Amino acid sequence: MSVVLSYIEGLKTLFFPHICLCCQSETPLKGDEFCVRCLTDLPVTTHFQIAENDFVEKFYGRVPLEFGAAWLNFYSGSVIKDMLHALKYRRKKDVGLYCGKQMGIQLRDCEFFNKPDLIIPIPIHYKKRYKRGYNQAELIARGISEELHIPLDLKLLIKTTDTKTQTKKNRKERTTDLKETLEVVNPNGLKDLHILLVDDVMTTGATFEAAALELQQIEGVRFSMVSLAITKSH
Repeated sequence: MSVVLSYIEGLKTLFFPHICLCCQSETPLKGDEFCVRCLTDLPVTTHFQIAENDFVEKFYGRVPLEFGAAWLNFYSGSVIKDMLHALKYRRKKDVGLYCGKQMGIQLRDCEFFNKPDLIIPIPIHYKKRYKRGYNQAELIARGISEELHIPLDLKLLIKTTDTKTQTKKNRKERTTDLKETLEVVNPNGLKDLHILLVDDVMTTGATFEAAALELQQIEGVRFSMVSLAITKSH
């Protein structure tokens, strides 16, 4: 029996090789999903150790945050570029779920993180979801939800319009445009809740801000925000 099982395992490895989620080429460490090189080079932030970090600073004077953090720094040419691209465009859904679980562990061990009541991923338009097959932010949020045992809501916040690129607009213009594409559905019973918003990559913070401004119609709602990565200029 052991010979048969070994043979089956060998066939699985041949046709479905276990490769590093980050570089998509090397063999991961036993018990992990990253290879030695990527695990060593992983550009982890200090956001889970420092409350007043550069993630939170982006929302000063705009949205009051209970907590804000990204797990990884994303520089041009970063080791995580392929990982993010695989998650967003190559249907590597396991990347999002695994990274969400790792973020959940970071949140669980963070001394200044207060556990929220509800997790909401930043939504994408249904046409984009149909084309891609999933919402990458939802996968990350699901991993966090499973690790922290916090309910996940995929229907409260929806995107009603498929927005075009925002790269040539400033933050204020982006926030205004994005807010007009979001809609809160049936907010009853959510008064005074602490909501954790989740996205894949945070650049200017406009997407998070637009979502928070739309959700602020719920009386007493409070926000925390986390993203898998935060972009850096250098």
